Amino acid sequence: MSLLKSQLPPRIVLPEGYKMIQSVSVTNFRGFKSLDLSNLPRFNVLIGESGSGKTAFLESLWVAAGVSPEIYFRMRALRGMAEQAFQLSAEKLSYETFFSDIFHDIPETGSPSANIQLMDSIRGSRTLKIDYDPSQQMVLNIKEPANGGSDGIRRDLVFHWNINDTIYTVPLKVNASGQIIAENLPEPFPGVFFSSSFIAGARENAERLSISRIRGEKKKIVETIAKIFPDVEDLSSESISGQQMIWVSMKGLRRMIPIAVVSSGVNKFISLLLWISLNRGGVLFVDEIENSFYFKDYEVVVRTLVEFCDAYGVQLFAATHSWEFLKAVAKVMDTRKADLCMLRASRKQGECTISQIEGVSSIEAINQDIEIRL
Repeated sequence: MSLLKSQLPPRIVLPEGYKMIQSVSVTNFRGFKSLDLSNLPRFNVLIGESGSGKTAFLESLWVAAGVSPEIYFRMRALRGMAEQAFQLSAEKLSYETFFSDIFHDIPETGSPSANIQLMDSIRGSRTLKIDYDPSQQMVLNIKEPANGGSDGIRRDLVFHWNINDTIYTVPLKVNASGQIIAENLPEPFPGVFFSSSFIAGARENAERLSISRIRGEKKKIVETIAKIFPDVEDLSSESISGQQMIWVSMKGLRRMIPIAVVSSGVNKFISLLLWISLNRGGVLFVDEIENSFYFKDYEVVVRTLVEFCDAYGVQLFAATHSWEFLKAVAKVMDTRKADLCMLRASRKQGECTISQIEGVSSIEAINQDIEIRL
């Protein structure tokens, strides 16, 4: 099953050689001691056992695409590591332990540093360095002075973005109300992360649907969703009692119902399509992409996402645990193997690594039911 080309906008015209994120370098971030990937194509699929670093790799791209330390707390929340309220201690050991999961290794002396670099064929170089900058103002707790002299004095975590040799230093500052204050912010990179436990924001999706309708693209979204969910007839952004969300017209029903009531799959699918259609030239990071979809629909899901990404010039990084999903990828990408790369994640002695497997080799292996190994 495939989309008709007439249902999509014209394929976006990109400069020759445009591949968006071409290379990635990660140092001392989470499970990665050192990682370098190059020649990344439009579609990149991460595979590997649980705990091998797939999610951490997607997080590294997403964090580097951010503009303030606030993105770290969102990353913790998606991992189920954060409560609604937090209180950062002024004591060095407690403070640095709170942020220790950022770093792969913390030296016995000196401060740890994590570095992530993205090289984009149009936007150039974007590097994020996370460390405790000794030049920053020290935070002292007068009521509870630290034991051990200066070793107990806390220095705030600092995010340094270097975008084409322009440096933006953004220290983590939190006011008395627990709000994060960020200044000197860099230009954002058009990337979004859909976690494995993704739950679409009702208001955000409703607003995106409204923008899509204003731009004259809602019909294409509805027609595309009907390919997988044929009972869906129409979508509408409505506000009831101050709650804005997407409502769905379904075959056989006289009234509309909220999209979340239909299924988590349709909710996730429309979220992906809306983001792609409204972010030309962006990059989409999706963890456990097969979640919420029935396995018999994998091929049309893959084909739809590939065609939408092509039409809007969007690059895709997606992790999966499903062999059936990989079979669908192999079938859809069989005629354009050069646009596909398999990224095989593995962990050995506590260190994560990723190996690249070109599209030709990976598709041949999948078609022969051979597990893709290093």
